[in-house]
Amino acid sequence: MKLFGRYLKLNFKRTAKAYIGIFALTLVLLTIIASIGYAFLHEKKNDESLMRMTVGIVGDKNDKTLNMGITLLKVADTSRLTIDFLNYYSEDDAVKAMKGQKIMAYIVVPQGFAESIMSGENKKLNYVMAESGAAMSSLLTRDVADVVSNYIVETQAGVTAMCDYAEAKGFENSKVKNIDIDMSLEYINLIVGRERFVSITEVGLGGRISFAGYYICGFTVFFLLCFGIACCTLRVKSSRALDRLLYSKGYGVWCQVLGEYIPYISIAVITLLIPFCIAVIVSGYINFPVPELKYWIFSDYALIPFKLLPAVFVITALQFLLYELVSGIINSVLLQFITSVVLAYISGCFYPIYFMPDFVQRLSSLLPSGVAINYFSGLLTEDLSTGALVGCVIYGFVFLILSVTARKVRISASEGQ
Repeated sequence: MKLFGRYLKLNFKRTAKAYIGIFALTLVLLTIIASIGYAFLHEKKNDESLMRMTVGIVGDKNDKTLNMGITLLKVADTSRLTIDFLNYYSEDDAVKAMKGQKIMAYIVVPQGFAESIMSGENKKLNYVMAESGAAMSSLLTRDVADVVSNYIVETQAGVTAMCDYAEAKGFENSKVKNIDIDMSLEYINLIVGRERFVSITEVGLGGRISFAGYYICGFTVFFLLCFGIACCTLRVKSSRALDRLLYSKGYGVWCQVLGEYIPYISIAVITLLIPFCIAVIVSGYINFPVPELKYWIFSDYALIPFKLLPAVFVITALQFLLYELVSGIINSVLLQFITSVVLAYISGCFYPIYFMPDFVQRLSSLLPSGVAINYFSGLLTEDLSTGALVGCVIYGFVFLILSVTARKVRISASEGQ
């Protein structure tokens, strides 16, 4: 035990001296991963914009009724959640916008359209789209034009019929006007308030985690996987002569492995504090589009690296094993890089794994990186499963045992040389 304490203290000093280089490489990796993560979370500003259709409306800019209707669609109607309506005062501008893929289609509102409806005549709206009319977006926007036209036509027909009926029955003009206003308000309330007839539920991804929250988990695990590359100057060994010498002096294999691994996982936890401390500072200036982090305070960000200890344990134990299997800086870095990318790809660090076939999802859940992602996502959603925790612990100890076995085999092989 005394030898172990002495060796552990020696490795902590050695790790502290090498940490400046590790820190520099970590910042480079963090910058790259953070840039990729920012691009995912803010592509086209937000996820909502990715699901919105853009439709142009060409009409008379002096038509106050038309402008008021378009403003209501943009501001008050629930269609604003799925459709962006853009105003164009000439068809040439709309055509240029469609060719430049700024809009999917446009609707031409003929001059005097509102007045024609008021008088009971219905001028047709002209819907124009690109040649790829069979596309899903084109079909949807065509339906939008039909719905808008039908609502206007049928509603105005009802109002006109009411006025004709009231006039035939001899109602006073003031009373007819009041009834007309009531019908119009009821119509506006019915159309603008359509959300009362449906309930919208955002289910997110598996485990009730949002897309943004999922990518936070994925990129954090990817960062941990790449951390092994930054530690190449600390972990790479050109020969096993020192291991053999320590073994001959009474430092057993377990003593060597644990004495080197404990400082290694310690700097991994410390390094993981860096991005979360940056997140604390940045969160004071911008609002993260991550629902799970909405109510986080400083202590939540500060404690998350320690709560992630089981995930850090399994990833660092795997990296430690990989360094035990090969010698030389080129071989070690290549093995760490290939393993990190392959595990990150299969486990869904770059994309939601729930979009993949079932067998890929099952494979991902069995991999150490997949177990780590499941554990982290459970922390974010406050729905941590025992299976993810146990999986991290079991994988971590298995990798340490394999590291001890690999160290013992290589020491024995070097003694025979």
